[in-house]
Amino acid sequence: MAVDGTRTSKGAPQFVGVGAPATAADLNSTNQWASDNIDGSVPTFGDLNTAGPFWPGKRRLVEADGIVYSWRNITLGWRPWESDWITYSATLTNLAVGTTGSAITEYRYEAGMVRVSFAFTLGGTGFSVGTIPTMSLPVSAATFRAPNEYRNTIPVTLFDANGGTSEGRVSAIAGSTTAVRLLNMPTGVASPITATQPFTWAAGDQMVGEFTYRVA
Repeated sequence: MAVDGTRTSKGAPQFVGVGAPATAADLNSTNQWASDNIDGSVPTFGDLNTAGPFWPGKRRLVEADGIVYSWRNITLGWRPWESDWITYSATLTNLAVGTTGSAITEYRYEAGMVRVSFAFTLGGTGFSVGTIPTMSLPVSAATFRAPNEYRNTIPVTLFDANGGTSEGRVSAIAGSTTAVRLLNMPTGVASPITATQPFTWAAGDQMVGEFTYRVA
């Protein structure tokens, strides 16, 4: 293994502290993907560099955060690669779900990108929808290539509890890599979500969707 992280010899990946090539039987062992420290403690991100060799594409699971990291190169080092869903508390602006409403926000890593899933339900008292709601991201995004670049794989659905739906979109915010905005897009042309658009918001109404973006 060269110091720049490139592979200098061929061979199957070996588990830290085991010394034998990985097999299917090893997947359930205590050394799965070198996920456990040699002393048996649960590793943290700081433990990723405690044992080599490393080569581009090598992956290690950090049990402390449930994220699989991939070694990219000597400059980038370890980068988050994949994970199960992780709950986070998004900061909302121009949107309050109310006393009995709910704001569910989760994310996971998929091949180094981040997928966010959200569901906002209005309820009780104190809920409100202002002009162009925004939500914070769980991880800072790479600089968007255009101020209004859409970063979603599934359109946002705006549910009216009295019946009917409207389609929306997630859009970048010019100059921001930490939040996105939610827009109304019923006819293919984006327009602001407001207190009365695409309908008058009431208890039981929802904003639901998923989107992906590149990580900084």
